[in-house]
Amino acid sequence: MKHQKTIAILFPIEDYSTGGVTTFVDQYSTFLGASEFEAIVFGFEGEVERDAGLFQNSTIVSISKSRIPFKMVRRFVDCFKYVITVTKTIYKYNIVQIHFSTTKSTLMTLLSPLSWSKRKTGTFYGDWANEVLSFRNTFNDRTVDFWKRRCVQMMTLHLLNKVIVFSEYAQKLLIKDHKIPGKKIVILPGACTHKEIDFEKTFTSNGLKLLNISRLDPRKGHANLLHAMKLLKDDQNIELIIAGPFGNSEIYNLIQLYEELALFMNVRFVHSVNSRMKDILYRWADLFVMPSLSLETFGMTIIEALSHGVPVIGSNIGAIPEILNKIDSKLVICGTGPQEIMNKIRWYSSLSIQKKNYLRKKCIKAMRVYYSFEVLRSKFLNEIILHLQ
Repeated sequence: MKHQKTIAILFPIEDYSTGGVTTFVDQYSTFLGASEFEAIVFGFEGEVERDAGLFQNSTIVSISKSRIPFKMVRRFVDCFKYVITVTKTIYKYNIVQIHFSTTKSTLMTLLSPLSWSKRKTGTFYGDWANEVLSFRNTFNDRTVDFWKRRCVQMMTLHLLNKVIVFSEYAQKLLIKDHKIPGKKIVILPGACTHKEIDFEKTFTSNGLKLLNISRLDPRKGHANLLHAMKLLKDDQNIELIIAGPFGNSEIYNLIQLYEELALFMNVRFVHSVNSRMKDILYRWADLFVMPSLSLETFGMTIIEALSHGVPVIGSNIGAIPEILNKIDSKLVICGTGPQEIMNKIRWYSSLSIQKKNYLRKKCIKAMRVYYSFEVLRSKFLNEIILHLQ
């Protein structure tokens, strides 16, 4: 175990799985790395805790999940283990603040009496109730379960002294749908370090390598992207890689569509990418595609692509245009359908090598100005310090 600092911040998460929560908690712990604060990350075991590129500046507390076959009993046992372990962790370290992430991990942490007296901040990753509907592809089915999730998330958010959001879109969502006072909200987008870029990269006149990295969820627009690839089938040498965690039934729907559209020669799926693999994919890509349909509160993969000098085209949804308009409004897709996606891909493909490299340089510049570690680390620490005073 590394040397314990004077002050510790606890970051409870559900588990160490690939996704936005672990990405941003790793970012926050990196912000804290050179400060007087120590980051304690806490959650159930998962593949991300074995990723050597993540949580290098943190003390990791991992809980093993039970293997009980009965679902309700297993959930109760896991919740009990979580509460007991978080209580021991708060007692062991000099925890002065808890930074919450998901609603479930917040509720389990708050079951520990030792958490009640601690200062509380958190990050809003998205509307839990709507995201569950989207995941089940039943977006208009607002049942009792929907309103229960909405009320529980509102309750946990109102307990926080400060709430971090990634965009103006997310800020408006919190104020309108969750009734959070604007004075409690801090806009702090994701951050990346810029990479060494080869601006002499060769662009072939007829070839284009497309990349999408995101979890498989109906609202991410993968189906429309596959249909766009079908429309582009007569265009020579256009390849697409879709990468991300595929741990749900949506992969079967997409594979079925992929087979129906006969895309086996120019579309590939890459499962469970770690930080090193993502770096390889970004260096491979000519263009990143973000075809989201709804509820996009930020888009960390957009920033990661920009840090590699990879231009991004994305739908006019949520926070996506907030990012892309800082580079070039032409990168925003006017619509979410396959035809609009295809038109924007062809637009980028038609650019000269000089214009493509100019766009890549604008990506790096925007990333340095708005999304650099140096700028956002200072803002994050100021919010933490001000909150502790």
